[in-house]
Amino acid sequence: MSEHQPNDSQPAPGAPAHVDVSARQAASERRRRFIKMGAGVVPVALTLSSRPVLATNSQGKCFSASAWGSVQTLVGTNASQYTRKAAAAPTVTCYTLAQWVAKYRTGKTDYASCDGWRKNSISCADLKVSTVKKYTVGSACGSANGTAGIGKNVKIWDALTGNYSAAQKAMLVAWLNYRISNTTKTDVCVIDTFSSNQLTTLGNIVAAGSGKGPDGKTWYAEDVRRYLESNFIGRLS
Repeated sequence: MSEHQPNDSQPAPGAPAHVDVSARQAASERRRRFIKMGAGVVPVALTLSSRPVLATNSQGKCFSASAWGSVQTLVGTNASQYTRKAAAAPTVTCYTLAQWVAKYRTGKTDYASCDGWRKNSISCADLKVSTVKKYTVGSACGSANGTAGIGKNVKIWDALTGNYSAAQKAMLVAWLNYRISNTTKTDVCVIDTFSSNQLTTLGNIVAAGSGKGPDGKTWYAEDVRRYLESNFIGRLS
């Protein structure tokens, strides 16, 4: 916002020049106060926002699932303490479901647009959709039982684009982002102090419909989806 004032050498009739200058100075001071107030509000607003701050990947502060319930009780009751905890929380930069399944065509060949498919432990040899489609749910979650009620042999691309619930798809996105933690930093949120992966617990909850969460409270599948969405780990878009 510019505070430059036009150089008006012809004040309105009957209005002394010093009055016009004083009015402009007062308006300028009001604008400065407003900007200062805004500067203090913006970080909190960004922290509480449920949308990504950046337009590229899904990026923002991430709480562990075990801390999520207690942190939520601070919103609206102790905003300053919530802000301090949010400031100390790690930042993740993850891919969304829409990004994981985005593709483009060259000639007659479809390629995955998301570079995440060839990073870290996923490491697809190329980004051809035919290659990416070989990656299974079991490969993503490292479990013989799959995750979130989706079998280990199901192709994860098919599951992400198929007839599964939002909570199931959010779990798959979270597992994919975890597999490339060197890029996304997802591990700092989902590995607890006992070196257990909280995504395993959350996946079991989604499969059963409800269960004991990492914080000791009852979680439902929708609670899992909301957690993964709010903490930028498993966003659908």
